[in-house]
Order: sequence, then structure tokens, then C-alpha cells
Amino acid sequence: MKSTLGVSVTRLVLYVVSFTFIDSIFRYVSLGIASIESVVSSIIAGVLLATVLGFVFSHLPFRRLTRIGMAWLSLFIIQWFSNIVEAVFFTKAIPTATIFMAALVAALMVTLPEAVLAGVLFSPAKIDRSFSTDLREYFRERTSSSWLGRIALGSLVYFPIYYTFGSIIAPWVLSYYDSPSQNFGLTVPPLEVMIPLEILRGSLYVIALLPIIATLRVSPRTMFLSVVGLLFIAGAFVPFLASSTLPAFLRIVHGFELLADFIVYGAALVYVLKKR
Repeated sequence: MKSTLGVSVTRLVLYVVSFTFIDSIFRYVSLGIASIESVVSSIIAGVLLATVLGFVFSHLPFRRLTRIGMAWLSLFIIQWFSNIVEAVFFTKAIPTATIFMAALVAALMVTLPEAVLAGVLFSPAKIDRSFSTDLREYFRERTSSSWLGRIALGSLVYFPIYYTFGSIIAPWVLSYYDSPSQNFGLTVPPLEVMIPLEILRGSLYVIALLPIIATLRVSPRTMFLSVVGLLFIAGAFVPFLASSTLPAFLRIVHGFELLADFIVYGAALVYVLKKR
């Protein structure tokens, strides 16, 4: 039986079960967390991730290894790398280069099986296109200078969106940062650090999503929903909102902030990088 996503329910369930196992093992090994609440949050995260990955990768008619590579790139960057880079400056959890590199290795190890599962379980109806050919056709639509400008704009526009919504929620969350009474290891870097940091994160999102935007042949509305789904579910819900290491109030407020960030940024990114 197929779901409305065009993927069989059995395959979606297999992904959710596998993701829950991988995520639960990771949380136990890295954080020492093993509870019913943790497993339930992993299941919810798995359902949401399976939904967006199931749709996107069942609509990319490329060879399996290509789809696995695209999934690994997007999951590694969106789910972990971008967040690890931000954590270096917004938390005290990554104080040394050794810990940073260890976190990257762990991220690669966690996202590889997630990507393999997406490539194997979420197959297109038929494989009738070449990724390299599609990419060449995509870049031929505009001049090199136009693409460079659009890619730069897609990277730069993330900061003002991020800063705007961050400023809106600041009165509710700043008490959790740099407060001796709130021992969560959170801090707010100065603006001269935050600006290049978030521009870097914007460029990482462009790298992660450009191959999908370039080759996924769907309507603009569906492309927008796919991009926002990948950004919010993989980039916020899985690594942050489903975690129990921070207070529920902080996660909820930041959750609404991140959803607003990614809705606006997703719309901007699709508009800037879309095909003609």
C-alpha cells in the first residue's frame, strides 16, 4: 500500500524503526540518555524525517548511489555540520578542536546509515535521468556571474532573517544564556562573530540544498515545502527540538523561531536558486 507521498507505508515504517534505533543508540552513547521519552521523541523525529525524505528522494530518478550521496550531503550539513559550527560559538560544549573533529566524525557516522536507508527505501518509480546531465542543464540557464551572485545572495540572506527572528524571541530566551543560575552552557557571541558565522551557515545550506533544487522536478510550491521540510525537520527538530538536554520552554520558543527562519529563508532560497 502506498502513502500519499508515493512511497509504500512499509518502507516508511522501516525507515522510522531504523532511524529510532540509530538515534537512540547515538543518544545513549554520546549523552547517556535512555528513557521512554527519548525513544518517543526519536520516533516522532523519524516519522517527520521519513516523510520529507520519502517524498524528495522518491522523486529523484537517479541511480541509488547518487541518491545516497545527495542524502548524505544534505543530512550531514543540515542536521549536524551547520549546528556543530554554531554550537562552537553559542555553547561551551565544544571547547577544543579535538572535540569539534570528534563531533564531525560522529555526525558522518550517524548520517551515513540515514542516507543509505533513504537511498534504498525511497526509490523512484524509474531511473531515467542523469544527475550530471541535469546539473549541467541547470547551470546553463544563466551566466556564471549570475549564478555566483545568486549563490552569494542565498548565503548572505540567511543572517538578516536569522537575526530578525532571533531578536523577536530574545526577551524570552536571553535569561538562559550567560547566566550563572541557568547552568546550560549557553552563550551569545558578539555581533562581529555572529554575522560571519551565520553567513557561513547560509553558504552551507546552499551547498546542501542546491543539488536538490537543481534536479527535483516539482511545482514551485512543492519545492518550497520540500526545502522548508528538510531545513526544519533535519536541521531543527531532529538534533534540537527532540532532545531533552535543554528546558522544554527554551526548545519550544526556539522551535517557533527556527520554523519562521526556515519558512522565510526557504522561500528566499527557492526564489533565488530556482530554474527559469
